[in-house]
Amino acid sequence: VWTLVYTSGTTGDPKGVMLSFGAATRITTLVQTVLPYRSDEHFFSYLPLAHIFERGSVAGAALASGGCIHFMDSLERFAGQLRTARPTRFCAVPLIWQRMQSDIQKQLPAGVGITQLGDAGRQALLKGLGLDRCYFAVSGAAPCPTSVLAFFESLGLPIHQGYGMTENFAYVSCNLPGANRLGSVGKAFPGVEVRISDEGEILTRHCGQMLGYFHEPEKSAQVLDAEGWLHTGDLGALDAEGYLSITGRIKDQFKTAKGLFVMPIPIENALLAHPAVAAACVIGSGLKAPVALVNLHPQHQALTLEQLKEQLLPLLQQVNAALGAAEQLARLIVIRETWSIDNQLLTPTLKIRRNAMDARYGALAAAALAQPEAVVLHGVPP
Repeated sequence: VWTLVYTSGTTGDPKGVMLSFGAATRITTLVQTVLPYRSDEHFFSYLPLAHIFERGSVAGAALASGGCIHFMDSLERFAGQLRTARPTRFCAVPLIWQRMQSDIQKQLPAGVGITQLGDAGRQALLKGLGLDRCYFAVSGAAPCPTSVLAFFESLGLPIHQGYGMTENFAYVSCNLPGANRLGSVGKAFPGVEVRISDEGEILTRHCGQMLGYFHEPEKSAQVLDAEGWLHTGDLGALDAEGYLSITGRIKDQFKTAKGLFVMPIPIENALLAHPAVAAACVIGSGLKAPVALVNLHPQHQALTLEQLKEQLLPLLQQVNAALGAAEQLARLIVIRETWSIDNQLLTPTLKIRRNAMDARYGALAAAALAQPEAVVLHGVPP
């Protein structure tokens, strides 16, 4: 065992993943065959180094390349310190990319789009973010809305979605420069086997997977089978060219009171396409219909209920039009309380804790279903 890296704990208690020295050496070597490091690499570290995404994509990458790591000291100083670091490779979770998109859109004159700015204008915006010398931008840890990916591509900074988890050293697949298919998480890395089970679950196998969970042999046996396949718990699909797409997570799906299953992630991604929505969570376990909870971007926080209805009711109708009857959202609830690490609604890597959301807002969702309004406002403006 080289190290223990704990899972995020989005659906339960974190588990200690045992990773070996051999895995670290082999994966580091394989990564460089896909996208070799340059001699002037700079990395920006803002997530806990205890997380596999940061251990591999920042700490491990810097050790392998001889590059420089710039450490953020607080989330409040994120933007300014990113501008100072100017990383050459930048890995971020979707929430970070969404916040950056919102900040850029606030700077644009009314009626002016990204494509109207010209190369100099777009480069100035990238410099303002601190990403003007970034040649490889990655999104991981959770699905990134296609609208966000398309926005940054039009800005001149293609985001390459990748896929991996703590148990397989965050090494499964990634889109690459010149082969970036929006909506997918790319093709399998060298040395990685990927297949889809009959139930639609993604299975992976390679030389860098975990030895098991620390002091939890029963849970280890549940995810690592006798043939060495890791059962990821993620649902996905492979197309004819080998591009992998994530369609949901088995533990995220829930059953309504009607006995019908709902997969929340695709619905949440559709909601996140709206410029006012900063974060979304679909709940509904045991309820008669699913309900969407949303946080707004700061510039929309002061909107009145009537203004919110004007903006969000068409969004609710548009999202429902693309869903089956069992998945259609009965209510959209705007939550004034900001979801954060401090109130334990987000993990340290800014992923939603679904169990915590259910516990905190389940009664609110049930009460909203008893009311006639489709768009509901909860809480007072901050």
